[in-house]
Amino acid sequence: MEFGLLSLPLPLVLICLTLWTASQSQQIIADPVVATYLRGHVTLHCRLYSKSTLKITQVLWTWESTEKKKEVIVVYNPAHGTHYFNSTFSGRVVYTNQSLGHVSINITGVKLTDKGKFTCQYTTFPSGIMKATTTLIVKGQSARARVTGILVCVLVLISCLPIAVIIMMKNSFCRRILQAANPRPASPSVVYENARDLPGSELSMDCTYTTVSLHLFYN
Repeated sequence: MEFGLLSLPLPLVLICLTLWTASQSQQIIADPVVATYLRGHVTLHCRLYSKSTLKITQVLWTWESTEKKKEVIVVYNPAHGTHYFNSTFSGRVVYTNQSLGHVSINITGVKLTDKGKFTCQYTTFPSGIMKATTTLIVKGQSARARVTGILVCVLVLISCLPIAVIIMMKNSFCRRILQAANPRPASPSVVYENARDLPGSELSMDCTYTTVSLHLFYN
């Protein structure tokens, strides 16, 4: 036995056709994949397109990853406003209504553990719940950030170099003044006639002293 729309009661067929037509004229668009850098910030957008009049009763953002279960980040209700939940992104996320059908969340201080799937869920009347998912990829530090860090280090070294030179010159000047105020006594010089009496030789510590007598002869 085959079943089809023709076998259903006419009112039920009309309801099914209405819901199918509405679903075809409404859709949620979000970026499938978004990449960002560590310690940066990222904005995830979610747009609802509808060709017919649609009432949005609630917008919900959730997040889940392979390491953690699904968490509710924020919920928006036209009557009650925005409510942030205690989640991984507490204090780092801001929900924004760009327009009636365009919402977004901005995440700052991105961490490696922020990677995962972010789901934007619209609750509407009369169409019900519609959702779209964005996968966030977190990369390491960007090349621009590394270059900036190197430039900062170079600038710090350059700025410290004159100070180091001044300190060295000051220390040298002070040392000269102290040497001039307290001169060291001159070291006595010893003349050795014989090589065996030179310091370091084996015989230098065994010296023989001889008394020399001078005899004067007069004619």
